[in-house]
Amino acid sequence: MLDTICAISTVLGKSAIGIIRISGFLSRNIVKKLIGDIAPKLAEISDEIVFGDIWERQELSKRDRILITVSALIAMNRSEQLPFHFNRAFENGIAQEELIEVITHLAFYSG
Repeated sequence: MLDTICAISTVLGKSAIGIIRISGFLSRNIVKKLIGDIAPKLAEISDEIVFGDIWERQELSKRDRILITVSALIAMNRSEQLPFHFNRAFENGIAQEELIEVITHLAFYSG
């Protein structure tokens, strides 16, 4: 069960993101749980490739990968995906203050 939420609002045409911890939601079969009934093959491939291969590669730490992912999602304005990835960030050692700093930094490069 989610014990908190991630709230996203718009203020003066800019995204203001309040980050609140989400827990107990992630697993390797997350895509299967979300869309497996609708698109089982897509869910299987996504779980195997994204969470089974890409996230497990040793060339970057999971901490680095999640910072890159969150940055890309913010830059592309994919706010609907941020709650899930904010949680991954917390689970991989990123502090709320660090995420706030990433958002602040990106506001001048992608906003």
